[in-house]
Amino acid sequence: MKFPTKNPFWRRPLFWVIILGAGIRVLYLMIYYSDPQWGQLVVDSLFHHRWATAIGSGEILGKEPFFRAPLYIYIIGGLYGLLGPSLWAARIFGHLAGLLSIYVTYRLTEKLFGSKAAIIAAIIHALYPIAIYFEGELLVDSLLMLLIETSLLVFLIALERRSKRVLFWGGILIGLAAITKAIVLALIPLFLVMLFLTYRDFKTTLGAGLLFLAAVIIPIAPVTARNYFTGGDWVPIASSGGINFFIGNNESANGYSASLPPPLRNSWVIQDIEYLAEKETGREMKPSEISDFYYDKGWAWIKGHPVDFILLYLKKLHIGFNNLEISNNRNINLFFRGNLILKSIPLNFALIFALTFFTVVSLTIGKGWNYPRLFILSYIIIFMLILAFFFINARFRLPVLPLMFAFGAWAASEIFDGIRKFKIDKAGGIALTLALAVFFYSRISLPEVSPDDIKSGLFNQANYYLNHGDYARAAELYQRIIKENPHYPDVNLNLGAAFLKMGQTETAEKYFLQELKSHPRQARAYSNLASIYYLKKDFLRALELVERALKERPYLLEAYQLKMRSYYVLQDTTALDRATEQAIAAMKSNGQIYLEAGLIYSGLNAFARAESLLITAMSLEANPAETDDDAFQHGPAGQELTNRVRAKAAYQLGYIYGIQGDFGRSLAMSYRALALDTTMIEAYINLANAFQSSGQIDSVDNIIRIAHRRFPGHRLLQSLPRIGP
Repeated sequence: MKFPTKNPFWRRPLFWVIILGAGIRVLYLMIYYSDPQWGQLVVDSLFHHRWATAIGSGEILGKEPFFRAPLYIYIIGGLYGLLGPSLWAARIFGHLAGLLSIYVTYRLTEKLFGSKAAIIAAIIHALYPIAIYFEGELLVDSLLMLLIETSLLVFLIALERRSKRVLFWGGILIGLAAITKAIVLALIPLFLVMLFLTYRDFKTTLGAGLLFLAAVIIPIAPVTARNYFTGGDWVPIASSGGINFFIGNNESANGYSASLPPPLRNSWVIQDIEYLAEKETGREMKPSEISDFYYDKGWAWIKGHPVDFILLYLKKLHIGFNNLEISNNRNINLFFRGNLILKSIPLNFALIFALTFFTVVSLTIGKGWNYPRLFILSYIIIFMLILAFFFINARFRLPVLPLMFAFGAWAASEIFDGIRKFKIDKAGGIALTLALAVFFYSRISLPEVSPDDIKSGLFNQANYYLNHGDYARAAELYQRIIKENPHYPDVNLNLGAAFLKMGQTETAEKYFLQELKSHPRQARAYSNLASIYYLKKDFLRALELVERALKERPYLLEAYQLKMRSYYVLQDTTALDRATEQAIAAMKSNGQIYLEAGLIYSGLNAFARAESLLITAMSLEANPAETDDDAFQHGPAGQELTNRVRAKAAYQLGYIYGIQGDFGRSLAMSYRALALDTTMIEAYINLANAFQSSGQIDSVDNIIRIAHRRFPGHRLLQSLPRIGP
């Protein structure tokens, strides 16, 4: 007697679809790795990388309530702890999550529409370009997509089996999705309605609902407790909700970019939103209060401008269902043009949206709806309606794509069958006609947003080159942007900075003035102009411009540094003392202010004051990685920046102690500087001078030999004798 056996996994179509998806992703990564943009992390991906790096190096608990939901970053941080801060590790994790998501898409579609549609949905997911792209970025949305669709699948299984144990695990998954992005919590009522429709009994529904909610809370509770422990503030998950809501609902909102009203626009940081909230309320505020403040501002604008809100909301819905992939980080269209894999696959959102609409119409005409299908469609619609209260771009709609793949796959199956049989009934004809209309509607772009508009992508690339010392390349890209839009925010500012770095002060000044002409409240433009007048030795004019900068941003580091330097050169010690106290009051936890002041007072031979300031600079901790504004920008941030500040402070203290004849402390501080920054050649010179002054000639010879070996031919070593090989 023969017993039936299951096909081996390698004979199942899903296995080969996943192999196809894996092969495509391997090719994509290989092509991506050869692209200069591989290491050009921008904005959110850069912040996530740096935060994960801090976690991987041991900063696990953190110091402040989360500004962003933490799960994805902690997973990447764990990988970094094991493997080091590797972009390969982060990107491979994203693609592995994507491959698992293909499997879940198959299972979910199979439950809704059967195995034929399921394999089509899996193929779509395996090949879908925007899914492949975001899997390879250091962003939360691919993980969120996996967690959401898995939670929906498990929830439907729980209802089918009437299993409270499975329901519990569905709640756990939703809780995990919530600590990836809190927006999912707004859809909890939909799950409760589905429970009631399934059980049809209030008592049973109540018990199941409470169990489900308890499961959702389990992953969230440790995050809430951690936020209270670190900051004394009841932040359930993260405090960014309020500002994101205000970004989507204010007089300057465009519906798709993370832009605040002028003068901040796209260049805002966390410190900006804290300052503005506290300035308006006249008191210090906790993160949860700041979030509530911006929620209130958003609602106030909605109530005061109902017509503008409705028009903006409809615009955001149009963006949400539009074929154009808009990003608020890297320009996706520019990136796709340069990637052979992504530009070659003819799948896009308009097609998926049209197929989804075909299914909705067909099921409505044919009365093919059931509760699971209605539940998933409701999830898509409600998710997008909630999202439109904030602002929308390509990655924010990513979590509903697998759900649309499921509906779209059924449509594709029906259309293929109709073509194969040369027969499409009346209902199919109506559905197909409406689907075509939806397809063309989805391809209608807003006049202000064009697939040919690559300015934001060029701007991010130019910023990368500017912050990595390739000023000529940066200037070239900025000038390309100016040719298309001479008023593009910050482009004249950054182009001026590039020319200033290249020593072309007159050209730099021209572009700083142009920035102020376009954006008259740009604080950094005033500060950069002040630096030019400082170089011209027009210190009074420099100070005037510094005050203009500080009026707009009273916590602008470079403005305070320039202010103190100007008073130092003018030898106005009274004004210098006042400026120093003002800077410290505004930025009391910023070690760079204390370092700058310490260096200036050293130059005045006010060694006691300098020592106090430098010791403070060495004692300050790094900004919390979870809220570090520097981590959004290229350049040193976090512990790296703090170590540099401490190294320079230690070096200067070593210099001061050497002048005072305290060679023991001079040596200790110079060694401390080298321990913090092995590239600090000045510390070697300090060591050599201290050893020589204390009569330790052998040690002098050894230090000089090491310095010449580490920095051959360096100009600062010319004053030291060359000792042997």
